[in-house]
Amino acid sequence: MNSTKTGYSLAPSSMTNDEVSGFLATVTTTTIQRQYFDNSRQNPSRFYNTGTRPFFGIWINGHPDPYAEIGWEKTLRDVGNREKVHDVLDFLAYCFREADLMYDWKNEGVAGFSVVGDDSFGMEKGAGFGIQVSFPNTAFPIARHLKNNDAEKLKLRAISSIAEFVHERVHNEYDEMATPGVHPEAVSQGCQFLYLPGENRIFEDQVRQTLKQAGEVITAGSAPLNGYQKHNLVWMAYLQNSLSSRFSGFHPLGNDGLQNIADLGKLISNVAGLRRSLGSEWAAVRKELMRELIEYDLSSQVTIIQDFKMQAAQYGLDKLA
Repeated sequence: MNSTKTGYSLAPSSMTNDEVSGFLATVTTTTIQRQYFDNSRQNPSRFYNTGTRPFFGIWINGHPDPYAEIGWEKTLRDVGNREKVHDVLDFLAYCFREADLMYDWKNEGVAGFSVVGDDSFGMEKGAGFGIQVSFPNTAFPIARHLKNNDAEKLKLRAISSIAEFVHERVHNEYDEMATPGVHPEAVSQGCQFLYLPGENRIFEDQVRQTLKQAGEVITAGSAPLNGYQKHNLVWMAYLQNSLSSRFSGFHPLGNDGLQNIADLGKLISNVAGLRRSLGSEWAAVRKELMRELIEYDLSSQVTIIQDFKMQAAQYGLDKLA
C-alpha cells in the first residue's frame, strides 16, 4: 500500500507487456472491451494485484456503448490531469483489494473495475467486465477529497467504497439472470453492512431512514417501503435472530412489530460493539455471517426475501414485507 498519498492507495503491480497482454486476453471477451485498453491515451488504465491474482482499473473517457463515457473535457475539469486520474484509480484499487480479501469468493471472474459516466448508481456489478464505478456519484467525490486532502472524508469514502465493492461481489456470486425482473438486495446489503459495522455512515444512514419509515408505516399507515428498503429489513431480521443464538446482548425478534423495529434500530450499534469487543476475532465471525447469508440459497438472493415475507406476520411486520 502506498501510504504517502492518502493511506488508501494501492500501487500498480510491475507486470511485463507480455503479462498484461496475457491477462487482458482472459478478461476482455469482446473487441470493444479490448479497444478500451488499446486506446490507453484516451482511457487511462492501471494493473494491480490482490496478492493472489491481478486485476485492472480503467477510466472510460470515450468509447461507444455499452459503457457510458465520461469524456476528457469533464475529466480535466472535475479531476485534473492523468496523474490525478491515476490517484483515483489507485484509491479505488485499494478498496477493491480489501473487498477481495474479505471473503472466499467463489466467482473469481471479477477481474477489476471500470469508472464510467453513468449517474444512476454508485457501483454496479457489471456484465462480465469488472464492476462499474459511477464517475458522478463515486469517483468524482473521491477526486474532490483527494484534491482537498480531506483525511476524514477520504476515510469515510474508503469505508463506503470497500463495502460497496463487497455488495457487488455478492451479486456476482449468483446467476441473477435466472430471476429476470427481480432485483434482490437483501444478502448483498447485509454483507455490505458487515464490512465495518458502526463506521459506514453513508450506508448506515440509509438503513436508519428505512427503520424510521418502517415505524411510520406501522403506526400511521404512511407510504409503503420500496423494494430496497424492504430488503434492508430482511437482512437485519436475519442477523438479529442469528446473533441471538451466539452472543448475549442480542435476542430473537418477538411478535410486537414496533418493538422489533426498535430492536432492529439498535442492531447497528450492537454489532459495532460486538466488532470492537471481539477485536481480531471479528474477521472470522464476519466471514461466517457472510457465508450464512450468501449460502442461504446458493442460486439466488430471492429465497431469503420470500421466507421473510412468510414469517413477517409472526413478527408483526406484515405491513412491511
